[in-house]
Amino acid sequence: MRLKDFCETFKEDLTDPEFVIGYLEDALEEGGVSLFIDALEDVVMVHQKDSNNQLFSDFLNHPRAEMSLVFEILNSLGLSINLKVKC
Repeated sequence: MRLKDFCETFKEDLTDPEFVIGYLEDALEEGGVSLFIDALEDVVMVHQKDSNNQLFSDFLNHPRAEMSLVFEILNSLGLSINLKVKC
């Protein structure tokens, strides 16, 4: 029996905006920016398979993507990040 990879197992969840928001928030809280980027890659991989989006390809091919590309990816997924200043 062939084991499914993470993205294949959670394909439906990773296309559900509410699940994606929770997944990305948890990744950021638990592992910082590095884990957040890894989680975003999971989301993008699932969406990339359903569309031929050059932006997604650029993100997946540049492991150290600039924040501007991360913001573009989130925007294309209909998501955004709110940054807060810590006092």
